[in-house]
Amino acid sequence: MEESAWKGLKRGRGRGGRRGRKAAALSDFNLEHDERAALLPRTPRRTAGDRDELPRARALLYIFLSLRFLESFAYFTLSNVFTLHLSSQFGLDDATAGTLFGLRGAVSHVYGTVLGPVVDAVGLRACLFVGFVLSALGRFWFACASTTQAVALAVYVPMAMGHSLVGCSLTIGIKRVTLPSPAAGSLSSSWGFAMAYCAAVCGIMLCGPMIDITTAVMSPAPPYQRLALITSALSCSAAVISAVALRCAPSSLIEPFVSMGPHQAASVAQRASGYCSDLTQVVCSRRFLRFCAFSVALLPGLTVLRNLDGGIFPKFMLRTFGPHVPKGTIYALNPLFALLLAPTLVSLLSKRAPWPVIRAGITISAVSPLVVSACGASLGSVVAFVLLLTLGDALYNPRMDAYAMSVAPVGREGTFAGAAAALVFLAEVPAGVLGGMLLERYCLDGHGCDARRLFGALAAFAALTPMALWSCPSLFREEASLEIAKVEGKVEGSSAARQEKWQLERELRRKLAAEGAAGIVGGGRPKAELVALSADQDTDDELEVE
Repeated sequence: MEESAWKGLKRGRGRGGRRGRKAAALSDFNLEHDERAALLPRTPRRTAGDRDELPRARALLYIFLSLRFLESFAYFTLSNVFTLHLSSQFGLDDATAGTLFGLRGAVSHVYGTVLGPVVDAVGLRACLFVGFVLSALGRFWFACASTTQAVALAVYVPMAMGHSLVGCSLTIGIKRVTLPSPAAGSLSSSWGFAMAYCAAVCGIMLCGPMIDITTAVMSPAPPYQRLALITSALSCSAAVISAVALRCAPSSLIEPFVSMGPHQAASVAQRASGYCSDLTQVVCSRRFLRFCAFSVALLPGLTVLRNLDGGIFPKFMLRTFGPHVPKGTIYALNPLFALLLAPTLVSLLSKRAPWPVIRAGITISAVSPLVVSACGASLGSVVAFVLLLTLGDALYNPRMDAYAMSVAPVGREGTFAGAAAALVFLAEVPAGVLGGMLLERYCLDGHGCDARRLFGALAAFAALTPMALWSCPSLFREEASLEIAKVEGKVEGSSAARQEKWQLERELRRKLAAEGAAGIVGGGRPKAELVALSADQDTDDELEVE
Protein backbone atom coordinates (compact mmCIF):
# COMPACT_ATOMS: atom_id res chain seq x y z
CA MET A 1 0.00 0.00 0.00
CA GLU A 2 2.75 2.40 0.96
CA GLU A 3 4.70 1.42 -2.16
CA SER A 4 1.73 2.17 -4.48
CA ALA A 5 1.13 5.48 -2.71
CA TRP A 6 4.80 6.36 -3.15
CA LYS A 7 4.58 5.54 -6.88
CA GLY A 8 1.45 7.67 -7.22
CA LEU A 9 3.22 10.54 -5.49
CA LYS A 10 6.14 10.20 -7.92
CA ARG A 11 3.75 10.18 -10.88
CA GLY A 12 2.05 13.31 -9.55
CA ARG A 13 5.38 15.08 -9.18
CA GLY A 14 6.30 13.99 -12.69
CA ARG A 15 3.12 15.43 -14.10
CA GLY A 16 3.64 18.59 -12.13
CA GLY A 17 7.16 18.81 -13.48
CA ARG A 18 5.92 18.38 -17.03
CA ARG A 19 3.30 21.08 -16.50
CA GLY A 20 5.97 23.36 -15.12
CA ARG A 21 8.24 22.66 -18.04
CA LYS A 22 5.37 23.29 -20.48
CA ALA A 23 4.69 26.61 -18.82
CA ALA A 24 8.39 27.41 -18.95
CA ALA A 25 8.50 26.50 -22.63
CA LEU A 26 5.55 28.79 -23.33
CA SER A 27 7.22 31.54 -21.34
CA ASP A 28 10.48 31.08 -23.26
CA PHE A 29 8.64 31.25 -26.55
CA ASN A 30 6.92 34.46 -25.55
CA LEU A 31 10.33 35.99 -24.77
CA GLU A 32 10.48 36.90 -28.48
CA HIS A 33 8.57 40.11 -27.75
CA ASP A 34 10.64 40.76 -24.63
CA GLU A 35 13.85 40.42 -26.64
CA ARG A 36 12.51 42.81 -29.25
CA ALA A 37 11.63 45.30 -26.53
CA ALA A 38 15.11 44.89 -25.05
CA LEU A 39 16.59 46.28 -28.26
CA LEU A 40 14.63 49.51 -27.86
CA PRO A 41 15.91 52.49 -25.85
CA ARG A 42 15.59 51.86 -22.13
CA THR A 43 12.44 53.40 -20.69
CA PRO A 44 11.22 53.33 -17.09
CA ARG A 45 8.17 51.41 -15.98
CA ARG A 46 4.84 53.01 -16.65
CA THR A 47 3.59 55.23 -13.87
CA ALA A 48 0.60 57.49 -13.47
CA GLY A 49 2.56 60.23 -15.25
CA ASP A 50 3.17 58.00 -18.26
CA ARG A 51 -0.50 57.31 -19.04
CA ASP A 52 -0.54 59.98 -21.72
CA GLU A 53 1.88 57.92 -23.86
CA LEU A 54 -0.92 56.03 -25.61
CA PRO A 55 -2.75 59.20 -26.77
CA ARG A 56 0.57 60.64 -27.92
CA ALA A 57 1.35 57.46 -29.82
CA ARG A 58 -2.06 57.59 -31.47
CA ALA A 59 -1.54 61.23 -32.39
CA LEU A 60 1.82 60.30 -33.90
CA LEU A 61 0.15 57.54 -35.89
CA TYR A 62 -2.34 60.07 -37.31
CA ILE A 63 0.57 62.34 -38.29
CA PHE A 64 2.23 59.46 -40.12
CA LEU A 65 -1.06 58.66 -41.86
CA SER A 66 -1.44 62.28 -42.98
CA LEU A 67 2.08 62.29 -44.38
CA ARG A 68 1.44 58.98 -46.14
CA PHE A 69 -1.70 60.50 -47.71
CA LEU A 70 0.15 63.57 -49.03
CA GLU A 71 3.07 61.55 -50.41
CA SER A 72 0.72 59.09 -52.08
CA PHE A 73 -1.31 61.91 -53.63
CA ALA A 74 1.82 63.57 -55.03
CA TYR A 75 3.62 60.41 -56.14
CA PHE A 76 0.75 58.78 -58.02
CA THR A 77 -0.40 62.03 -59.62
CA LEU A 78 3.05 62.41 -61.13
CA SER A 79 3.19 58.71 -62.04
CA ASN A 80 -0.01 58.97 -64.07
CA VAL A 81 1.35 61.79 -66.24
CA PHE A 82 5.04 60.79 -66.25
CA THR A 83 5.18 58.99 -69.61
CA LEU A 84 2.57 61.32 -71.14
CA HIS A 85 4.69 64.36 -70.25
CA LEU A 86 7.86 62.80 -71.66
CA SER A 87 6.15 61.89 -74.94
CA SER A 88 4.27 65.17 -75.45
CA GLN A 89 6.94 67.59 -74.21
CA PHE A 90 10.12 65.90 -75.45
CA GLY A 91 8.83 63.54 -78.16
CA LEU A 92 10.13 60.34 -76.57
CA ASP A 93 8.79 57.05 -77.93
CA ASP A 94 6.87 54.59 -75.77
CA ALA A 95 9.82 52.26 -75.14
CA THR A 96 12.13 55.07 -74.00
CA ALA A 97 9.48 56.68 -71.82
CA GLY A 98 8.63 53.29 -70.30
CA THR A 99 12.31 52.63 -69.60
CA LEU A 100 12.67 55.95 -67.80
CA PHE A 101 9.49 55.18 -65.86
CA GLY A 102 10.88 51.81 -64.75
CA LEU A 103 14.27 53.26 -63.84
CA ARG A 104 12.51 55.77 -61.60
CA GLY A 105 11.37 53.02 -59.25
CA ALA A 106 14.60 51.05 -59.59
CA VAL A 107 16.77 54.01 -58.60
CA SER A 108 14.55 54.52 -55.55
CA HIS A 109 15.45 50.97 -54.50
CA VAL A 110 19.14 51.74 -54.91
CA TYR A 111 18.77 54.77 -52.66
CA GLY A 112 16.91 52.55 -50.20
CA THR A 113 19.96 50.31 -50.04
CA VAL A 114 22.27 53.23 -49.29
CA LEU A 115 19.96 55.28 -47.07
CA GLY A 116 18.25 52.48 -45.12
CA PRO A 117 20.89 52.40 -42.37
CA VAL A 118 20.78 56.22 -42.28
CA VAL A 119 17.14 56.06 -41.17
CA ASP A 120 18.11 53.62 -38.42
CA ALA A 121 20.97 55.82 -37.21
CA VAL A 122 19.65 59.37 -37.71
CA GLY A 123 15.99 58.99 -36.75
CA LEU A 124 12.60 59.51 -38.34
CA ARG A 125 12.13 63.25 -37.79
CA ALA A 126 15.21 64.37 -39.72
CA CYS A 127 14.78 61.75 -42.46
CA LEU A 128 11.15 62.69 -43.09
CA PHE A 129 11.90 66.40 -43.34
CA VAL A 130 14.89 65.92 -45.65
CA GLY A 131 12.97 63.41 -47.76
CA PHE A 132 10.03 65.73 -48.35
CA VAL A 133 12.32 68.66 -49.16
CA LEU A 134 14.19 66.58 -51.73
CA SER A 135 10.91 65.35 -53.23
CA ALA A 136 9.59 68.91 -53.55
CA LEU A 137 12.82 70.06 -55.20
CA GLY A 138 12.86 67.15 -57.65
CA ARG A 139 9.22 67.56 -58.68
CA PHE A 140 9.61 71.30 -59.19
CA TRP A 141 12.73 70.67 -61.27
CA PHE A 142 10.86 68.04 -63.30
CA ALA A 143 8.09 70.53 -64.10
CA CYS A 144 10.47 73.30 -65.19
CA ALA A 145 13.08 71.20 -67.05
CA SER A 146 13.55 71.96 -70.74
CA THR A 147 15.82 69.06 -71.73
CA THR A 148 15.69 65.31 -71.25
CA GLN A 149 19.01 65.44 -69.40
CA ALA A 150 17.58 67.88 -66.86
CA VAL A 151 14.48 65.70 -66.46
CA ALA A 152 16.59 62.61 -65.85
CA LEU A 153 18.73 64.45 -63.30
CA ALA A 154 15.64 65.71 -61.44
CA VAL A 155 13.96 62.30 -61.42
CA TYR A 156 16.94 60.15 -60.48
CA VAL A 157 18.65 62.34 -57.88
CA PRO A 158 16.41 64.47 -55.62
CA MET A 159 13.04 62.94 -56.50
CA ALA A 160 14.06 59.29 -56.14
CA MET A 161 16.17 59.99 -53.06
CA GLY A 162 13.35 61.87 -51.33
CA HIS A 163 10.73 59.25 -52.14
CA SER A 164 13.00 56.50 -50.81
CA LEU A 165 13.64 58.33 -47.53
CA VAL A 166 9.97 59.15 -47.01
CA GLY A 167 8.68 55.67 -47.79
CA CYS A 168 11.20 53.90 -45.56
CA SER A 169 10.73 56.35 -42.68
CA LEU A 170 6.93 56.16 -42.71
CA THR A 171 6.90 52.36 -42.77
CA ILE A 172 9.32 52.13 -39.85
CA GLY A 173 7.45 54.86 -37.97
CA ILE A 174 4.13 53.05 -38.23
CA LYS A 175 5.76 49.86 -37.00
CA ARG A 176 7.29 51.63 -33.99
CA VAL A 177 4.02 53.28 -33.04
CA THR A 178 2.18 49.95 -33.15
CA LEU A 179 4.96 47.86 -31.57
CA PRO A 180 3.87 46.42 -28.19
CA SER A 181 5.46 48.73 -25.63
CA PRO A 182 4.41 51.10 -22.86
CA ALA A 183 4.38 53.97 -25.33
CA ALA A 184 2.37 52.15 -27.94
CA GLY A 185 -0.17 50.66 -25.58
CA SER A 186 -2.62 48.33 -27.28
CA LEU A 187 -2.29 49.67 -30.82
CA SER A 188 -2.44 46.80 -33.32
CA SER A 189 0.27 46.44 -35.94
CA SER A 190 -2.13 44.85 -38.45
CA TRP A 191 -4.60 47.69 -38.12
CA GLY A 192 -1.83 50.27 -38.17
CA PHE A 193 -0.59 49.09 -41.55
CA ALA A 194 -4.17 48.70 -42.77
CA MET A 195 -4.83 52.34 -41.88
CA ALA A 196 -1.62 53.33 -43.65
CA TYR A 197 -2.82 51.48 -46.72
CA CYS A 198 -6.17 53.29 -46.54
CA ALA A 199 -4.38 56.65 -46.23
CA ALA A 200 -2.31 55.88 -49.32
CA VAL A 201 -5.42 54.74 -51.16
CA CYS A 202 -7.22 57.99 -50.32
CA GLY A 203 -4.36 59.91 -51.90
CA ILE A 204 -4.51 57.74 -55.02
CA MET A 205 -8.28 58.15 -55.18
CA LEU A 206 -8.04 61.95 -55.29
CA CYS A 207 -5.32 62.07 -57.93
CA GLY A 208 -7.67 60.68 -60.63
CA PRO A 209 -10.28 63.47 -60.42
CA MET A 210 -7.46 66.00 -60.01
CA ILE A 211 -5.99 64.89 -63.34
CA ASP A 212 -9.36 65.08 -65.12
CA ILE A 213 -10.20 68.52 -63.68
CA THR A 214 -6.78 69.96 -64.52
CA THR A 215 -7.00 68.49 -68.03
CA ALA A 216 -10.40 70.12 -68.59
CA VAL A 217 -9.21 73.49 -67.25
CA MET A 218 -5.98 73.52 -69.26
CA SER A 219 -7.51 72.15 -72.49
CA PRO A 220 -6.31 72.16 -75.22
CA ALA A 221 -2.85 72.71 -73.68
CA PRO A 222 -1.22 69.70 -71.94
CA PRO A 223 -1.81 69.81 -68.16
CA TYR A 224 1.23 67.79 -67.18
CA GLN A 225 3.51 70.65 -66.14
CA ARG A 226 0.81 72.17 -63.94
CA LEU A 227 0.19 68.81 -62.27
CA ALA A 228 3.90 68.41 -61.54
CA LEU A 229 3.93 71.82 -59.84
CA ILE A 230 0.94 70.75 -57.72
CA THR A 231 2.84 67.66 -56.55
CA SER A 232 5.80 69.85 -55.58
CA ALA A 233 3.51 72.04 -53.47
CA LEU A 234 2.12 68.93 -51.73
CA SER A 235 5.65 67.82 -50.82
CA CYS A 236 6.40 71.27 -49.38
CA SER A 237 3.27 71.04 -47.21
CA ALA A 238 4.32 67.60 -45.97
CA ALA A 239 7.79 68.93 -45.09
CA VAL A 240 6.25 71.69 -42.96
CA ILE A 241 3.96 69.20 -41.20
CA SER A 242 6.83 66.81 -40.45
CA ALA A 243 8.98 69.63 -39.08
CA VAL A 244 6.28 71.11 -36.83
CA ALA A 245 4.12 68.17 -35.76
CA LEU A 246 6.94 65.81 -34.80
CA ARG A 247 8.50 68.22 -32.31
CA CYS A 248 6.21 66.98 -29.53
CA ALA A 249 6.38 63.30 -30.47
CA PRO A 250 7.72 60.78 -27.90
CA SER A 251 11.47 60.49 -28.38
CA SER A 252 11.32 56.71 -27.89
CA LEU A 253 9.26 56.42 -31.08
CA ILE A 254 11.09 58.77 -33.45
CA GLU A 255 14.67 58.67 -32.20
CA PRO A 256 17.06 56.10 -33.70
CA PHE A 257 17.00 52.57 -32.28
CA VAL A 258 20.64 52.08 -33.22
CA SER A 259 22.39 53.81 -30.35
CA MET A 260 26.13 54.43 -30.86
CA GLY A 261 28.39 54.71 -27.88
CA PRO A 262 30.66 57.69 -27.23
CA HIS A 263 33.67 55.91 -28.71
CA GLN A 264 31.70 55.21 -31.92
CA ALA A 265 30.45 58.76 -32.23
CA ALA A 266 33.97 60.10 -31.96
CA SER A 267 35.01 59.49 -35.55
CA VAL A 268 33.35 59.27 -38.92
CA ALA A 269 35.49 56.24 -39.77
CA GLN A 270 34.02 54.27 -36.89
CA ARG A 271 30.51 55.23 -37.97
CA ALA A 272 31.25 53.93 -41.43
CA SER A 273 32.65 50.75 -39.91
CA GLY A 274 29.47 50.30 -37.88
CA TYR A 275 27.39 50.82 -41.01
CA CYS A 276 29.35 48.13 -42.87
CA SER A 277 29.05 45.78 -39.90
CA ASP A 278 25.27 46.24 -39.75
CA LEU A 279 24.94 45.71 -43.48
CA THR A 280 27.12 42.59 -43.42
CA GLN A 281 25.22 41.11 -40.48
CA VAL A 282 21.90 41.56 -42.26
CA VAL A 283 23.03 40.41 -45.71
CA CYS A 284 24.67 37.23 -44.38
CA SER A 285 21.46 35.93 -42.79
CA ARG A 286 19.26 33.23 -44.26
CA ARG A 287 16.19 35.34 -43.49
CA PHE A 288 17.47 38.16 -45.71
CA LEU A 289 18.17 35.85 -48.66
CA ARG A 290 14.70 34.35 -48.45
CA PHE A 291 13.10 37.79 -48.31
CA CYS A 292 15.11 38.89 -51.36
CA ALA A 293 13.84 35.88 -53.31
CA PHE A 294 10.31 36.71 -52.20
CA SER A 295 10.66 40.35 -53.33
CA VAL A 296 11.98 39.41 -56.76
CA ALA A 297 9.25 36.79 -57.24
CA LEU A 298 6.56 39.41 -56.59
CA LEU A 299 7.71 41.79 -59.32
CA PRO A 300 5.92 40.23 -62.34
CA GLY A 301 2.61 40.22 -60.46
CA LEU A 302 3.08 43.81 -59.32
CA THR A 303 3.68 44.86 -62.93
CA VAL A 304 -0.08 44.93 -63.56
CA LEU A 305 -0.68 47.53 -60.85
CA ARG A 306 2.38 49.55 -61.89
CA ASN A 307 1.13 49.73 -65.48
CA LEU A 308 -2.25 50.86 -64.20
CA ASP A 309 -0.53 53.66 -62.26
CA GLY A 310 1.40 55.10 -65.17
CA GLY A 311 2.66 52.59 -67.72
CA ILE A 312 0.16 51.11 -70.17
CA PHE A 313 -3.15 52.40 -68.84
CA PRO A 314 -2.99 56.20 -69.53
CA LYS A 315 -1.79 55.88 -73.14
CA PHE A 316 -4.09 52.93 -73.83
CA MET A 317 -7.11 54.94 -72.70
CA LEU A 318 -6.16 57.98 -74.79
CA ARG A 319 -5.39 56.00 -77.95
CA THR A 320 -8.43 53.73 -77.71
CA PHE A 321 -11.22 56.02 -76.46
CA GLY A 322 -9.97 59.51 -77.37
CA PRO A 323 -8.62 62.51 -75.44
CA HIS A 324 -11.92 63.22 -73.64
CA VAL A 325 -12.22 59.83 -71.93
CA PRO A 326 -12.38 60.21 -68.11
CA LYS A 327 -9.28 58.10 -67.58
CA GLY A 328 -8.60 59.65 -64.19
CA THR A 329 -12.09 58.86 -62.91
CA ILE A 330 -11.87 55.25 -64.12
CA TYR A 331 -8.45 54.97 -62.54
CA ALA A 332 -9.90 56.33 -59.28
CA LEU A 333 -12.19 53.27 -59.08
CA ASN A 334 -9.16 51.26 -57.99
CA PRO A 335 -8.41 53.22 -54.80
CA LEU A 336 -12.10 53.85 -54.10
CA PHE A 337 -13.06 50.18 -53.97
CA ALA A 338 -9.77 49.30 -52.27
CA LEU A 339 -10.70 51.76 -49.52
CA LEU A 340 -14.07 50.05 -49.11
CA LEU A 341 -12.72 46.49 -49.26
CA ALA A 342 -9.50 46.75 -47.26
CA PRO A 343 -10.97 47.24 -43.74
CA THR A 344 -13.47 44.43 -44.24
CA LEU A 345 -10.89 42.02 -45.60
CA VAL A 346 -8.39 42.88 -42.87
CA SER A 347 -11.05 42.23 -40.22
CA LEU A 348 -12.10 38.92 -41.76
CA LEU A 349 -8.55 37.69 -42.35
CA SER A 350 -6.83 39.11 -39.27
CA LYS A 351 -6.27 35.60 -37.84
CA ARG A 352 -4.76 34.29 -41.05
CA ALA A 353 -1.03 34.19 -41.65
CA PRO A 354 0.24 36.76 -44.20
CA TRP A 355 1.56 34.20 -46.69
CA PRO A 356 -1.73 32.65 -47.97
CA VAL A 357 -3.41 36.07 -48.10
CA ILE A 358 -0.55 37.62 -50.10
CA ARG A 359 -0.41 34.65 -52.45
CA ALA A 360 -4.17 34.68 -53.12
CA GLY A 361 -4.25 38.43 -53.67
CA ILE A 362 -1.30 38.51 -56.06
CA THR A 363 -2.84 35.64 -58.05
CA ILE A 364 -6.10 37.55 -58.53
CA SER A 365 -4.20 40.65 -59.61
CA ALA A 366 -2.08 38.69 -62.08
CA VAL A 367 -5.07 37.21 -63.93
CA SER A 368 -7.14 40.43 -63.96
CA PRO A 369 -5.89 41.59 -67.44
CA LEU A 370 -7.52 38.48 -68.92
CA VAL A 371 -10.89 40.27 -68.59
CA VAL A 372 -9.96 42.79 -71.30
CA SER A 373 -8.17 40.08 -73.28
CA ALA A 374 -11.33 37.95 -73.33
CA CYS A 375 -13.98 40.67 -73.78
CA GLY A 376 -12.16 43.18 -75.99
CA ALA A 377 -11.70 46.93 -75.62
CA SER A 378 -14.74 48.60 -74.05
CA LEU A 379 -15.32 50.82 -71.07
CA GLY A 380 -17.20 47.98 -69.37
CA SER A 381 -14.33 45.50 -69.72
CA VAL A 382 -11.83 48.12 -68.55
CA VAL A 383 -13.93 48.84 -65.46
CA ALA A 384 -14.24 45.09 -64.74
CA PHE A 385 -10.47 44.72 -65.09
CA VAL A 386 -9.88 47.58 -62.64
CA LEU A 387 -12.33 46.12 -60.10
CA LEU A 388 -10.82 42.62 -60.24
CA LEU A 389 -7.34 44.09 -59.89
CA THR A 390 -8.60 46.09 -56.91
CA LEU A 391 -9.83 42.93 -55.17
CA GLY A 392 -6.41 41.35 -55.36
CA ASP A 393 -4.73 44.61 -54.39
CA ALA A 394 -6.91 44.94 -51.29
CA LEU A 395 -5.96 41.41 -50.26
CA TYR A 396 -2.18 41.50 -50.50
CA ASN A 397 -1.20 45.16 -50.21
CA PRO A 398 -2.13 45.78 -46.53
CA ARG A 399 -0.19 42.65 -45.53
CA MET A 400 3.00 43.43 -47.44
CA ASP A 401 4.47 46.07 -45.11
CA ALA A 402 3.42 44.13 -42.00
CA TYR A 403 5.07 40.97 -43.35
CA ALA A 404 8.27 42.78 -44.33
CA MET A 405 8.57 44.48 -40.94
CA SER A 406 7.85 41.23 -39.08
CA VAL A 407 10.73 39.58 -40.93
CA ALA A 408 13.16 42.46 -40.38
CA PRO A 409 15.21 42.49 -37.15
CA VAL A 410 14.16 45.18 -34.67
CA GLY A 411 16.39 48.24 -34.92
CA ARG A 412 17.67 47.15 -38.35
CA GLU A 413 14.50 47.62 -40.38
CA GLY A 414 15.98 50.27 -42.66
CA THR A 415 19.14 48.26 -43.24
CA PHE A 416 17.14 45.10 -43.96
CA ALA A 417 14.63 46.73 -46.32
CA GLY A 418 17.30 48.75 -48.09
CA ALA A 419 19.63 45.81 -48.65
CA ALA A 420 16.78 43.63 -49.88
CA ALA A 421 15.88 46.34 -52.41
CA ALA A 422 19.30 46.06 -54.05
CA LEU A 423 18.43 42.77 -55.75
CA VAL A 424 15.05 44.14 -56.77
CA PHE A 425 16.86 46.80 -58.83
CA LEU A 426 17.87 44.42 -61.63
CA ALA A 427 14.37 42.96 -61.85
CA GLU A 428 12.39 46.21 -61.74
CA VAL A 429 13.93 47.73 -64.85
CA PRO A 430 12.50 45.04 -67.20
CA ALA A 431 9.14 45.46 -65.47
CA GLY A 432 9.12 49.16 -66.36
CA VAL A 433 10.32 48.54 -69.91
CA LEU A 434 7.55 45.99 -70.52
CA GLY A 435 4.79 48.62 -70.71
CA GLY A 436 6.58 50.65 -73.38
CA MET A 437 7.41 47.58 -75.46
CA LEU A 438 3.83 46.29 -75.38
CA LEU A 439 2.47 49.71 -76.33
CA GLU A 440 4.80 49.97 -79.32
CA ARG A 441 3.88 46.49 -80.49
CA TYR A 442 0.13 46.37 -79.88
CA CYS A 443 -1.03 49.97 -79.36
CA LEU A 444 0.78 52.40 -81.66
CA ASP A 445 -0.42 56.00 -81.60
CA GLY A 446 -2.77 56.66 -84.53
CA HIS A 447 -2.98 53.01 -85.60
CA GLY A 448 -5.49 51.70 -83.06
CA CYS A 449 -4.93 49.20 -80.26
CA ASP A 450 -5.09 45.41 -80.19
CA ALA A 451 -6.40 45.29 -76.64
CA ARG A 452 -6.71 41.50 -76.53
CA ARG A 453 -3.05 40.87 -77.26
CA LEU A 454 -1.89 43.84 -75.21
CA PHE A 455 -3.55 42.71 -72.00
CA GLY A 456 -2.98 39.03 -72.76
CA ALA A 457 0.78 39.60 -72.92
CA LEU A 458 0.62 41.59 -69.68
CA ALA A 459 -1.25 38.74 -67.96
CA ALA A 460 1.23 36.16 -69.28
CA PHE A 461 4.15 38.06 -67.77
CA ALA A 462 2.31 38.65 -64.47
CA ALA A 463 1.48 34.93 -64.20
CA LEU A 464 5.13 34.22 -63.39
CA THR A 465 4.54 35.36 -59.80
CA PRO A 466 1.67 33.00 -58.86
CA MET A 467 3.45 30.15 -60.63
CA ALA A 468 6.51 30.70 -58.44
CA LEU A 469 4.61 31.23 -55.18
CA TRP A 470 2.36 28.20 -55.63
CA SER A 471 5.00 25.80 -56.96
CA CYS A 472 7.88 26.59 -54.55
CA PRO A 473 6.41 28.15 -51.38
CA SER A 474 9.22 26.94 -49.11
CA LEU A 475 11.73 28.91 -51.18
CA PHE A 476 10.07 32.29 -50.54
CA ARG A 477 8.19 32.32 -47.24
CA GLU A 478 9.74 32.99 -43.87
CA GLU A 479 8.76 29.98 -41.76
CA ALA A 480 9.50 31.50 -38.37
CA SER A 481 7.43 34.64 -38.98
CA LEU A 482 4.49 32.69 -40.34
CA GLU A 483 4.46 30.15 -37.53
CA ILE A 484 4.71 32.89 -34.91
CA ALA A 485 1.61 34.44 -36.48
CA LYS A 486 -0.15 31.08 -36.31
CA VAL A 487 0.75 30.61 -32.66
CA GLU A 488 -0.33 34.13 -31.70
CA GLY A 489 -3.61 33.66 -33.56
CA LYS A 490 -4.60 30.45 -31.75
CA VAL A 491 -7.62 30.52 -29.44
CA GLU A 492 -6.83 29.41 -25.92
CA GLY A 493 -10.33 28.16 -25.14
CA SER A 494 -9.94 24.39 -25.53
CA SER A 495 -7.34 21.81 -24.62
CA ALA A 496 -7.02 20.81 -28.29
CA ALA A 497 -6.16 24.39 -29.24
CA ARG A 498 -3.58 24.57 -26.45
CA GLN A 499 -2.06 21.26 -27.49
CA GLU A 500 -1.82 22.45 -31.11
CA LYS A 501 -0.22 25.67 -29.92
CA TRP A 502 2.37 23.72 -27.90
CA GLN A 503 3.18 21.61 -30.96
CA LEU A 504 3.66 24.69 -33.11
CA GLU A 505 5.91 26.17 -30.45
CA ARG A 506 8.06 23.03 -30.32
CA GLU A 507 8.47 22.96 -34.09
CA LEU A 508 9.38 26.63 -34.19
CA ARG A 509 11.89 26.28 -31.36
CA ARG A 510 13.61 23.40 -33.13
CA LYS A 511 13.87 25.35 -36.38
CA LEU A 512 15.29 28.36 -34.57
CA ALA A 513 17.74 26.08 -32.77
CA ALA A 514 18.81 24.56 -36.08
CA GLU A 515 19.52 28.04 -37.44
CA GLY A 516 21.49 28.81 -34.30
CA ALA A 517 23.56 25.63 -34.65
CA ALA A 518 24.43 26.70 -38.20
CA GLY A 519 25.74 30.02 -36.88
CA ILE A 520 22.72 32.08 -37.96
CA VAL A 521 20.86 34.19 -35.45
CA GLY A 522 17.09 33.89 -35.80
CA GLY A 523 14.41 35.95 -34.13
CA GLY A 524 16.89 37.85 -31.97
CA ARG A 525 18.09 34.74 -30.02
CA PRO A 526 21.82 34.04 -29.68
CA LYS A 527 23.11 30.69 -30.85
CA ALA A 528 23.93 29.29 -27.41
CA GLU A 529 20.47 30.09 -26.09
CA LEU A 530 18.80 28.48 -29.10
CA VAL A 531 20.74 25.24 -28.64
CA ALA A 532 19.94 25.23 -24.93
CA LEU A 533 16.25 25.75 -25.63
CA SER A 534 16.29 22.89 -28.10
CA ALA A 535 17.96 20.56 -25.58
CA ASP A 536 15.49 21.56 -22.88
CA GLN A 537 12.62 20.93 -25.27
CA ASP A 538 13.96 17.45 -26.13
CA THR A 539 14.06 16.61 -22.42
CA ASP A 540 10.45 17.72 -22.09
CA ASP A 541 9.44 15.53 -25.02
CA GLU A 542 11.15 12.49 -23.44
CA LEU A 543 9.27 13.02 -20.19
CA GLU A 544 5.99 13.15 -22.07
CA VAL A 545 6.77 9.84 -23.75
CA GLU A 546 7.17 8.28 -20.32
